Amino acid sequence: MFLGTTTVAPYFAPPPSNVLDVGPAAVYTTPQAAIDFAVLGDLPGTILRVQPGVYPRFVVSAVPPGGLRIYADLPGAVIDTTTGPVMVQNLGLTETVQISGFDIGGIASPNDGLIVQNCAGPVYVDDCLIAADAGHEGVRFTSSAGAVLQRSNVVSGFTVAGGSNAAANGGSVDALVVQGGSTLRSCGFATASSSVDMSSTRIDYAGSAVELDVPLFTSIGTPGVFDMHGFNNAAFTVFASFGPAYLADAGPIIEMPVLVDLLSLFLLFETSTNGVGDASVTIIMPSIPAFLGFPLALQGVSLNTVDGHYRLSNFATIVAVT
Repeated sequence: MFLGTTTVAPYFAPPPSNVLDVGPAAVYTTPQAAIDFAVLGDLPGTILRVQPGVYPRFVVSAVPPGGLRIYADLPGAVIDTTTGPVMVQNLGLTETVQISGFDIGGIASPNDGLIVQNCAGPVYVDDCLIAADAGHEGVRFTSSAGAVLQRSNVVSGFTVAGGSNAAANGGSVDALVVQGGSTLRSCGFATASSSVDMSSTRIDYAGSAVELDVPLFTSIGTPGVFDMHGFNNAAFTVFASFGPAYLADAGPIIEMPVLVDLLSLFLLFETSTNGVGDASVTIIMPSIPAFLGFPLALQGVSLNTVDGHYRLSNFATIVAVT
């Protein structure tokens, strides 16, 4: 097992080469500059650590080996969509993208907020606030096989179209549209209005979403707290994997898609929630230099004490950068 709960000596090292800092005073002053460098250089497992600031929109049409992770390091990272939407497009089955922690667009933006289109591999959008003006859409997933919107709030609509297979875990939207032979699995996703055409399906699991909240960036040898929310007084298990995946339907007693690679899956820990469904566990990344820059994929499972099913959480990642 890779992580432990015992005390180990802190380890100090410079940030790994696959972690690119983006910020007003960094080498890369925009996410697009860092994306282009990573793709051209085939930098394996690239992670963008974006500092607070306002940045122009970015487009991802190719990724380096091992995928691309674009994370806001702290609150206050804003993507200005005045010149166009954030776009993730035309990616193959093994090409993955994760976007987390940003404010994207705004209610006065003259463009859509975020578009995911023609992607065969998993694309995760996590913990974002995404908005557009009344004439455009906040988020649109089209012709994509594993697009996930989780713990995000969307203004001016969320559309799933073009035969997409998608998920929405937690968060909210003012208007949801599922159309064109698409399927959306959702849980704890508040929608002010919802429209599903006759060729499409929305599978909505009643009750709140299961949540796994972990620090995006950590230091090896340093404790980090994993916060969880699931069913009250219920078993809660956290699994880890070497990469993301998207398995829409894992069986009749599994609620929500599997978002971690099953071939490299291992049990990280088991715990139980309290009377209001919460739990916390402190985890320590061992002081092994090989862990630096390695993004560990995580997903939690909470026992549904109502029907005996198992409800899956959002996708999460933890990366040791020092």
